[in-house]
Formats: sequence, structure tokens, C-alpha cells
Amino acid sequence: GETWTYTATYEITQDDINAGGVNNTVTISATTPAGGSVSDVSDDGNDGDGNTANDVTEVDLPRTPSLSVEKSVSSSVEVSVGTVLTYGYVVEN
Repeated sequence: GETWTYTATYEITQDDINAGGVNNTVTISATTPAGGSVSDVSDDGNDGDGNTANDVTEVDLPRTPSLSVEKSVSSSVEVSVGTVLTYGYVVEN
């Protein structure tokens, strides 16, 4: 009749993002007072098919690649033939 609550953490990696998500299942086992064994697999309770038995908990990770570049030019003199321009670039991934 006891209820125990546990918490676990997981740090998302670039491989997880590349894969598009993380899946997690927990299995628990215990020994009964009579020396037998019992076990259960975690349920996510949210799969939409009406069956919550032994569901993998899935977390979708959006993959939204983006790239931007900003260019600037600096010249402190009047520009004419032979003027050397210096360009600067800021690239963000």
C-alpha cells in the first residue's frame, strides 16, 4: 500500500537533437515477502490509443537549423580607385 516517488534527470545532447527526440522507459523489480518477484514497466499514460500499458515516454525535439551572416565594411577615407576596403563578417549558427 505504499507509494514512492522518484525523480531522474537527463541532459539533452546534440545527438538527441539530431535524432529528433528522446525515448525513456523504466523497469522496476522487487521481491515479495514470500520471496517471489514482481516487476513493472513504466507507462506514459498519454499515447492516445487507450492503452497505457508499458508505453515508452517520448519527447520530440524540434530540429530547426538556421544560419545567418552579417557583413560590414569599414573605410575611414573617401573611396576611390585603389582604396582598400576591409570587410567584417559575423556568422551565427
